[in-house]
Amino acid sequence: MLLGREEELAQLEGLLTAAREGAGGVLVLRGPAGIGKTALLDHAMREARGTRVVRVAGIESETEIGFAALHQLLLPFLGRLPNLPPPQRSALAAVFGLRQGKEPERFLVGLAALSLLADAAGEPLLCVVDDAQWLDQESAQVLAFVARRLQAERLVMMFAVREPTPRLLPLTGLPDREIRGLAPRAAAELLASATPGRPDDRISERIVAETGGNPLALIELAHELDPGHLTGAARLPDPLPISQRLGARFVREIRDLPASSQMMLLTAAAEQTGDPAVLWRAGAELGFGWDAGAGAEARQLLEPGTRVRFRHPLIRSAVYYGASSGERRRVHQVLAAVTDPDRDPDRRAWHLAEAATGPDEVLAAALEDAAGTARSRGGSDAEVIIRMRAAELTPEPARRAGRLVATAQAALTAGAFSQAGSLVESAEPALADPLTRALAAEIRGKIQMRAGGSAARLPALLLTTARAYEHVDVRRRREKLLEAMNMVFTVRQAALEVTPLEIAKEALTLTPPPEGEATPGDLLLEGCATLIAIGYAEAVPVLHAALAALADLADPRAPGTLGVAAAHAVWDDRFADESADERAPAVAGPSEALGRGRYRDAFEAARHLCELDMVNLDHQRLPDLIEAGVRCGERDQAQSALSRLRAKAQVAGTPWALGLLARSEALLAEPADAERLYLLAIEHLERTRMTADLARAYLLYGEWLRRHRRRNDARARLSMAHDMFVEMGAAAFADRCRIELVAAGTRHGASADASDDLTPQERQIATLAAGRATNQEIAAQLFISPSTVDYHLKKVFRKLGVTSRRQLKLRKP
Repeated sequence: MLLGREEELAQLEGLLTAAREGAGGVLVLRGPAGIGKTALLDHAMREARGTRVVRVAGIESETEIGFAALHQLLLPFLGRLPNLPPPQRSALAAVFGLRQGKEPERFLVGLAALSLLADAAGEPLLCVVDDAQWLDQESAQVLAFVARRLQAERLVMMFAVREPTPRLLPLTGLPDREIRGLAPRAAAELLASATPGRPDDRISERIVAETGGNPLALIELAHELDPGHLTGAARLPDPLPISQRLGARFVREIRDLPASSQMMLLTAAAEQTGDPAVLWRAGAELGFGWDAGAGAEARQLLEPGTRVRFRHPLIRSAVYYGASSGERRRVHQVLAAVTDPDRDPDRRAWHLAEAATGPDEVLAAALEDAAGTARSRGGSDAEVIIRMRAAELTPEPARRAGRLVATAQAALTAGAFSQAGSLVESAEPALADPLTRALAAEIRGKIQMRAGGSAARLPALLLTTARAYEHVDVRRRREKLLEAMNMVFTVRQAALEVTPLEIAKEALTLTPPPEGEATPGDLLLEGCATLIAIGYAEAVPVLHAALAALADLADPRAPGTLGVAAAHAVWDDRFADESADERAPAVAGPSEALGRGRYRDAFEAARHLCELDMVNLDHQRLPDLIEAGVRCGERDQAQSALSRLRAKAQVAGTPWALGLLARSEALLAEPADAERLYLLAIEHLERTRMTADLARAYLLYGEWLRRHRRRNDARARLSMAHDMFVEMGAAAFADRCRIELVAAGTRHGASADASDDLTPQERQIATLAAGRATNQEIAAQLFISPSTVDYHLKKVFRKLGVTSRRQLKLRKP
């Protein structure tokens, strides 16, 4: 099966099937050399089961011999000549030299060829004509005549024409198909199948792009290039080399051009940008002018346009490698001389490097600077190529190894992990500098992370990388430990091969930054390490400082996973994420179970999550554990959890922490204290962004009110909770509210619409107040006094069962 040619194969096989059923057909395959036309014809011949096959190929040396190809095609059937009508028999015999006579009419020859093939097509017949661009004109005319008259014959004709071709063929108008390069995925698969080991993905992408997916070029390059080229350990030549077999098909056209045109093409092949100004400046030194490209364009070697571009990348390769190495170096020297060192220093350095005859430290250093320029412009792939060339030109082994590691780092940034690994492997034997060895270890660690496929292994790999910098680079060590800590709070108890405590202890061995120089990341690392290894009370001041520093940053993405974890640790609602608290996929979320009223399930899930905790964040689940414990009869466990929650919440001291504490205390309080605690919880939580926790406070308070036979008050609170849950998409809790509302006397569990009891003026005042207008602003707008506004607002609050403007906004009067 030919890779990536499903549509073409289906078309060929369809023609064969039709011929077996009595309907003939024809197809002309068009495309450049090596594109796979012959492979498609071969496939058709293999699939022509139960079909007689005859194949011919055009021969360049026979293009001037009339009827040469036709004779070759019909030779197997000449024994059937007696079956033809005499005029047709005489015509074929004359053109084939089987008898003397004047040249017959071309129409009669065509008719005779059709009759002879039809006579032979008692069984289905496939006629294959490869390299049809080299058919002699007479044969081409006759075969085109036959191909247009196959509808009623059990005969298929298939032609393959290499394009572009300077010859005018009479096949125009026949059904044809342009054969193009393979799609990227199929081309990469073909390249991989032709190499002993799998090529680096980025290298494969470049080869596919520069060959245009040409199958022959891909296969021959797989054998032409060294293994290091394919893995990325060695620089891929630019342009790609072209085999003698494939190159010869292009070089023939190039060699016929004038010397000035050939030099212009070589210069264009060496100067990849195609900048005409650079080329014409070089032409003044190399002996060609602006008109040198006319012949190349006429032969379709170049594309017309403002830039000098080759029609196909393989033509560029054929031109470049068709010249001697001395000619190529001279062209690069001239291009370096005419390239502006201020406007394009990296391009100039590249040409100088390509003109070098051996190692040169000065050139290597210049290329290293050029790589930095490429990186600043966002050219990560270009940076890798330039750094590899710099390493090639470096004479001293240890320095060359260091440059290979720098190249590996650039490859890693570009996403070329396999190439980065190959480069580090090449550099390792000559690595002498401790810092470079540590960087190599970091690169290996990142590659292992990529290959491991599991985030659970990342904390251990990052810890190993951090230790490589222990006596070499304190800042890099700190950065790697921060990354490791970040991953610890991402995977939590799922971490493999290392515990959070190990990473925390390692982080606490770091020397603190100088006074006033600690970054938010430094503070986060210290705070989270203290949280895990020492204790909550000791960690809170550091975590508060870290979050305050984060709040000063302009980047809204600054907190990251670790910042969000720190915010949850101290109940700081500025960076907390209400959706980021389900950390154990194997355990059903206790909040969901609470919403469904499955209190035993919620209790077990919350208790299990607390037991799994390895980063001192179990208090995130304590409010769930307390609520579920109270509801399912585990009051002793709930009381124990409340003690743990109180110890941390009082240290944190934030409105969020104190609100959750008061809400949880209300669940276990005596009736005389419960209402005060619920109202205190609501007061605290109204000062936070944590809408879900506030809604749950309304829900619990509403449930308490209903159980104490205060149904009107209960409906008001439950309605507020219901509306909030609906708005945030918390379906389970919204359903729980509806059930409670039904029990409180609301029809069908709909939200109690107390706003229907408002007078028009009360509704207007309530709407403005919900929009955060002050009493003075409302009075000015409605032409009443502020005291009148205050009077009406008190009535609104009483009717709606709310106590603050925030609650009024949530009720949406």
